[in-house]
Amino acid sequence: RGAKPGLRRRSAGVGSRGPFVGRAAAGSPAEWLQPPRSADAICENRAMDDRVSAGILLYRSQAGQLEVLLAHPGGPFHAKKDLGAWSIPKGEIEAGEELLDVARREFREETGQPSPAHDALPLGAVRQRGGKLVHAWALEGDLDPAAAHSNTFTLEWPPGSGRLEAFPEIDRVAWFDLDEARARLKDAQVPFLDRLVGALGR
Repeated sequence: RGAKPGLRRRSAGVGSRGPFVGRAAAGSPAEWLQPPRSADAICENRAMDDRVSAGILLYRSQAGQLEVLLAHPGGPFHAKKDLGAWSIPKGEIEAGEELLDVARREFREETGQPSPAHDALPLGAVRQRGGKLVHAWALEGDLDPAAAHSNTFTLEWPPGSGRLEAFPEIDRVAWFDLDEARARLKDAQVPFLDRLVGALGR
């Protein structure tokens, strides 16, 4: 998730996030932009125009076909957007936080469900169009989209009305096969799918 125009505050104890980037991993593929060194990688304070997020790509196998869970951002600015608008569940990081801990926390906040407790598979990082650096981990598991629910943020809506409305950070999650996921996912995050396939040897 990221900043939204007119944003006043977040619920569920989520405050403003600082501009930090993660440490790079030794021995990782060169094309993986600043992947974390380990599950315990820590954010450090860097240039003020950098923002860093961490998230979880949940995957499962259905009838021998790989599927991934994606999240659709909530709020009026995303209501009519679909193709190229979905994301992995993720959130921004504060100084000193462990990247994987943040990824697991944000998954719970944005889906209402805990992430699987087993070891996570690092997928490196990508740089989104707006400059945000997104780190991701893959976890095998299952989740009922009908049972998912997100934390909320408060926004003045309509703009200039003086009226605050609450909107979910994520208004829905859904399972997609890889072809459909590539169409739904933000372009910058599509490499996570290819890295997952490569890591699983499919």
